[in-house]
Amino acid sequence: MKELHIVFGATGALGSAIVHELTQRNKPTLAVVRDEDKAQRILPEDTEYAIADALDADHVTYLCDGATAIYNCVHVRGENWFTLTENLIAGAKVSGARLVFPSNIHGYGPLQQSPATEDHPHLATSKRGILRNTLEKMLADARERDGLSYVIPRLGGIYGPMVTDSFIADIAEAALQDKQAFWYGKLDVPFDLLYVKDAATACVLLSSMPQEAEDNPAWHVPGAAPITGRRFIEMAFQAAGHKPKMGVRSRLMLSALGIAVPGAKELLELLYEFETPTLMDGSRFAAAFPAFRYTPYEEGIPNMVAWYSEYLRERTANKRE
Repeated sequence: MKELHIVFGATGALGSAIVHELTQRNKPTLAVVRDEDKAQRILPEDTEYAIADALDADHVTYLCDGATAIYNCVHVRGENWFTLTENLIAGAKVSGARLVFPSNIHGYGPLQQSPATEDHPHLATSKRGILRNTLEKMLADARERDGLSYVIPRLGGIYGPMVTDSFIADIAEAALQDKQAFWYGKLDVPFDLLYVKDAATACVLLSSMPQEAEDNPAWHVPGAAPITGRRFIEMAFQAAGHKPKMGVRSRLMLSALGIAVPGAKELLELLYEFETPTLMDGSRFAAAFPAFRYTPYEEGIPNMVAWYSEYLRERTANKRE
């Protein structure tokens, strides 16, 4: 069968990294985007792309025809998550493709054991975790009902170039501007962080991993090693050429912000991940892909800071125009 990899959300940090990874492997790829100008700026030259809305069921099904792997890298909000997932399941059903559905550890809730293995029960206590579990049940039901082939790369917190929608972005910006950077919870609790290129490579590897119907579709991809917030901030400031300045956004602070800021309330629900070790056991993935090597922090963090330096320069220049 001829390969065709379709990446929805291909101009985001993970989506674009997956497109670059597929291009390096000479895999036929279709990048599905909403912003043509952005696609032309950041995707590899000669990338084939389609402009579409992943919430348009008919268009998704049409684009997925002939696919062998479909990647969900779209970020949506609220009820749109269910529509998106339904559309991608339908597209995978039509084509018989493997659906790659990246996720995280929120669905486990406070861990019963750390590091957690892939068979950890889904005991989410947070809004985000409950949502993730609901989406994953939709996938499991489709596998039981229609034989859907899917994998869930369960990723550590992603950092690196183009990751602009997390508190990691704030740390990179603070380091470059020589301002105070903030972590959540406790500075000295180990945390899983995963370089974005490594996340993309893992997703591509899992897109063709042999899988039996009874196999657990989730694969833990935690990162090079657990790292504390303190050490991550120190390394970011070092890469930026400044002495570290750091602080903590505590439970009390987030509680106060949550009265007026909904996002703070959601973070408060997940703060346990930053207060006690909430780590993943990545041994299953390591055994399946023994040649895979994570990017060390000594390389990944300077790459992140260098990218953000250029990003901030461009942002400042655009504001002046």
